[in-house]
Amino acid sequence: MEKKSPSLNMSIFVIGISLLVMIVGIVFFKLSSEMLLCLIAMFAAIAAMKLGYNWQELEEAIAERMGKTIPTLLLIWMIGMIVGSFIYSGTIPMIIYYGLITINPSWVIFSAFIMCIIFSVATGSSWSSAGTVGVAFMGVAQGLGVPLHITAGAIITGSIFGDKLSPLSETTNLAPLCAGAKLYDHIKAMLWTTIPPTVVSAIVYIIVGSKYSVQGGVLPESTIAMIEGLSSVYKWNIILVIPFLIIIFGGLTKKPPVPTLFISVLAALAIGFFYQGFPLSVGFKSVVNGFTSSSVYAGELPAPVLSLLNRGGMKSMVSVILIVFCGYSFAAIISKAGFLDKICDPIVGRIKTSSQLILATLATVFFIFVATGNAYVAFILVPEIYRKKYAELGIAPMVLSRSLEDVGTVFGALLPWSSSAVFYTATLGVAMYGAEGYAIWSIMSYLSPVFAVLCAITGLGVYKLSKQEQEEAIKKLENTI
Repeated sequence: MEKKSPSLNMSIFVIGISLLVMIVGIVFFKLSSEMLLCLIAMFAAIAAMKLGYNWQELEEAIAERMGKTIPTLLLIWMIGMIVGSFIYSGTIPMIIYYGLITINPSWVIFSAFIMCIIFSVATGSSWSSAGTVGVAFMGVAQGLGVPLHITAGAIITGSIFGDKLSPLSETTNLAPLCAGAKLYDHIKAMLWTTIPPTVVSAIVYIIVGSKYSVQGGVLPESTIAMIEGLSSVYKWNIILVIPFLIIIFGGLTKKPPVPTLFISVLAALAIGFFYQGFPLSVGFKSVVNGFTSSSVYAGELPAPVLSLLNRGGMKSMVSVILIVFCGYSFAAIISKAGFLDKICDPIVGRIKTSSQLILATLATVFFIFVATGNAYVAFILVPEIYRKKYAELGIAPMVLSRSLEDVGTVFGALLPWSSSAVFYTATLGVAMYGAEGYAIWSIMSYLSPVFAVLCAITGLGVYKLSKQEQEEAIKKLENTI
């Protein structure tokens, strides 16, 4: 059957209705984004069939797109394995333990910021950092009379740092996957828009925190209970850092990420079995289902300790994998049928410079994120719009992937209907806005986009493709489309 090219009106209708369904479903009815993506993918498929495409052709388009995601999907599975095995070995708990016992009560705000940076880089999760180390520091702040909203802002900023830069973060892996960039190139590009806000944040927290310094302060009972709880489960030894050293070595020497991470998992399992004395069967279950403290310790543990320990595993990454599958199904269909090109070509065609392109990318991510409250949707759709234009202007895909994170990863803390904002307000127990809201103190959330705009305007950190790389990128994208 002869294929028809979609009209502009039809393309606007298909994509417009799809976005409306996502907005209404997520914002007003709190429906799962995975099922909503499946619904709009099927809606787009029906529209594509009206143009002469059959289901087999659309399936092949989806399969082709998904085939290119396998390396990153493997990496996402590995993240779950890392978290589960590192808790089994005591590697992650040791970071928490020594962080808590070395807290200087006179510098609670700055200490919270630094410790959340360390933990979020180590785990790749802003939520895990805020929900464990962050909760501990909120207890410290409360006990010492330090403003909770400022402490919460420092916790969130430190937690976001690792969520952007850690090779274990799902967003740090998803963004380059969608943009066609390499993981460590993506991390390198993000230094331009992450390090400056981090330095500014550190200065602010030192200055502000010094005003609330407490001399001779002591840790509150809740924090002491957390320290004692961790010590009752694990034995501490320098060998527990070996799994982390393996990852660091692999990153510095640019070894393949998946084998490197798997070796670190094996090291963690060995430490948990031979040094901690935990059953090996528990280690294997931790890798798949997540660690469970009751499987190795019969006593009672404080709630924050349980929150720290009972998580991880490959299954914890299922929601991210589902988002990728469902989102890419929709993206593949609207690209195959030409809906996306038809609606975006008039806009993208007006872009002539790298600064215009990057600013348009940031604005589009912001619009979709605000509309849906889900950064993953923006991560998937925005590269479909702009990837070819980046290649045509000779801009490296890591600039595109960075732009996704410069808004999508950081802004959620300031968007009331995003899952991140809901998590932070509920977990840390403070409001988002107002005189005692954390928003103004969550400095990374608004400074990262600002530095992204500055980089776009000045050209700093805008990596270019060689002529050969540019030709190869354009050819590859044309074959994909």
